[in-house]
Amino acid sequence: DVASASSSRRRGLTDEEQLQVAIKERRVLVTHNIRDFDQLHTRFSDQHFGILLSNQEPLRILLRRLLHFLSKETSASAQNRLLWLSDYEPPTS
Repeated sequence: DVASASSSRRRGLTDEEQLQVAIKERRVLVTHNIRDFDQLHTRFSDQHFGILLSNQEPLRILLRRLLHFLSKETSASAQNRLLWLSDYEPPTS
């Protein structure tokens, strides 16, 4: 399932608090905040369930890549990894 910071009661939490909630809920965190979460990955490198970084892209591209990510990764394979959503562009047919 998916939980967004804006649709849950997480709006206004710091980046570290967002990551701590994701850890508690055993979720991969998807973010456009590359600089801050790159640093948080280093601090929490053996505690999180994956951080998926992305540049700002049109929603259709983000969704296509997220679906491909979900088809390729498991909760175990994403754990403690810093990943780039752009690496999950599906192959063209």
